[in-house]
Amino acid sequence: TEAAARQELADLIARVRAGFWRPRPPRRIAGRPGPRPMPTFGVYATSWLDAKIAGVLGDRRIAENTIRDYRARMRHLAYLDDHPVDQIDPGLCVDFKAHLLAEAEDARRQMAAGARLREGSGRARRPLAPATIRKVLDALGSILEEAVEDGLVAQNPARGRRMRVRVPK
Repeated sequence: TEAAARQELADLIARVRAGFWRPRPPRRIAGRPGPRPMPTFGVYATSWLDAKIAGVLGDRRIAENTIRDYRARMRHLAYLDDHPVDQIDPGLCVDFKAHLLAEAEDARRQMAAGARLREGSGRARRPLAPATIRKVLDALGSILEEAVEDGLVAQNPARGRRMRVRVPK
């Protein structure tokens, strides 16, 4: 009805003014599937996190601390951002794991030699702990698990024995 349309328009304008408006993805027309371009990992991972925050994936919305934790993990996953999701294979996942381990070892070596490493925020930089590396790899596995469910990849290349990281007790 015209009244419902006016109310919808008023709600939309209020969302724009409050800074909460986001464009809706285009709807698919039934019967005309059309080719879907393969997203890059960075685009797909961002949409995955947005869906987790909104509660679309999982049984509820995630808490603020969990959001901060996932965002920290995403900074490390930026290594894979430019790769199309369907081109992420077990070899690339193992290379990513090796990159994380080497980065942590380099930081440890530099700090042992007396270097005072700093983050962009000015805080002291610490090397990645094995538990943190495992969390980053778990996030990668979760994202690629959704890609399997979305039909973008046949199987999850981030799961398996080669991707395990031993965390000392």
